Amino acid sequence: PPPQTSTVKRVVPDGQRVVPQAGMGFPAYWQENVDYFFNSQNTFTQGEIIGILRSDGNIKFGYIIGVNAKLDVNGNPTGQPTTYDVQVEKNGAYYQGKYADSLYKLAVDVMTEGIVLKQDSERGWF
Repeated sequence: PPPQTSTVKRVVPDGQRVVPQAGMGFPAYWQENVDYFFNSQNTFTQGEIIGILRSDGNIKFGYIIGVNAKLDVNGNPTGQPTTYDVQVEKNGAYYQGKYADSLYKLAVDVMTEGIVLKQDSERGWF
């Protein structure tokens, strides 16, 4: 049988594009399992832009600022889960020791493609 493909098509609106900063919310046009994925088996690298669910209930952009792999005295992986330190605000605020099952992997190269900002007459660009 032919390989299965998603029937969901990415929709990217026209508008001003920017590289997201830590603390910015995900665009309203993004869809889970199309633009970003949640999987406890995800791995992340230093400097990677990710998504993180914040206490206000919104998924926001963050940056991996530390990868804390559990290694034995010989430098070999112990099999224990890796944790990540995540910058969550532009001012440098960060969370320590987050597991992969609390982070979202992006399917979009936001460094190249950027995200489209929405304009509101009262709030400006957001």
